[in-house]
Amino acid sequence: MNARDKWNVKHEEILKDGTKLSPNERLVSWKDYLTGGTALDLAAGLGANSTFLTGLGYEVEAWDLSDVAVRHMQLLKSQQNLSVYPIITDLENINALPSRENNYDLVISTYYLDRSLFPFMTMSLKSGGYLFFETYYKTHDESSQTPINEKFLLKPNELLEIFRGWDILYFQMNEQTTQQTIFCRKP
Repeated sequence: MNARDKWNVKHEEILKDGTKLSPNERLVSWKDYLTGGTALDLAAGLGANSTFLTGLGYEVEAWDLSDVAVRHMQLLKSQQNLSVYPIITDLENINALPSRENNYDLVISTYYLDRSLFPFMTMSLKSGGYLFFETYYKTHDESSQTPINEKFLLKPNELLEIFRGWDILYFQMNEQTTQQTIFCRKP
């Protein structure tokens, strides 16, 4: 099964279950900094973070590989009059991504890791723009490790290294949940 089919199945199951979708709680905790503008949500999934951001005054481009997810976000957009623009995008095809240099006030990515996207995220953000990134990392405690292919796991403190020189407003490595999170501002 290819990646698009895998995610389509996963999103269909979530929608069928009627699971309530909620935005990332750490992203929500930084809402006082999130004052609107343009945003890019990479690997947006079913759009919980994008929907949250539109409520804060953002116009959000929501990129995802899954056509099921994009259709769901288009439905939400029409039903709730949201300023979200879902686009089917293969983030692994970096050369096919639209050039958006200095275009966004905010770029977010949660639970998707492709290290080749870090330069794209940096280039896409305006000076003074914010970046929120959260995903799993490789912990020293193997018993608590999330069962994911290591290529999709950050190294300890990797986000601090990648965004060295930025204003780091928040950074956390939670060994119990194996999550690494950063919220920072581009100089």
